[in-house]
Amino acid sequence: MPRPIKGAPKPPKIPKSNDRGVVYLGSVPRGFEETEMKKFFSQFGEVTRLRISRNKKTGRMRHYAFIEFADENIAKVVAQSMDQYILYERILKAKFVPKEFVHPKLFFQWKKKWRKLNKREIMNKRLTKPKTEKQLEKRKSRIANKDKSREKKLKSLGFTTIIQRPSKDSPKS
Repeated sequence: MPRPIKGAPKPPKIPKSNDRGVVYLGSVPRGFEETEMKKFFSQFGEVTRLRISRNKKTGRMRHYAFIEFADENIAKVVAQSMDQYILYERILKAKFVPKEFVHPKLFFQWKKKWRKLNKREIMNKRLTKPKTEKQLEKRKSRIANKDKSREKKLKSLGFTTIIQRPSKDSPKS
């Protein structure tokens, strides 16, 4: 525990209660991840659980989080003191969440380690995913419609010979 500064006012004593308190934290800046957040908020009191909302595909932060403190009164003090706090050029929004609004699955998978995927991996997964018959038919009709519109444009410009698109089955010459 850090030593107090001489002459500094002592923090108010907060009576302990058995109930845990949850704080909603909005406008969380990128880079303020779980480890940094836990260190920062542990100065107020014991942080029991912490969950940052993330995008399921990319693992990137969605800029809001929920923090559970061991004591409800500490959570109220944190919400009051951290509301409108400027952190990394962003203004934090902190609100105390009453017990009746805390969903039972709010901290579901709160210990899960997220692995950030890069955009190339995400696009590669999407492009290599097998296509259904309906998707293939839609693609063929879209290509056929484009060919028809090109053919009309060429005819209006005076071109008479149209080169046909080779099929995948035809041999290359």
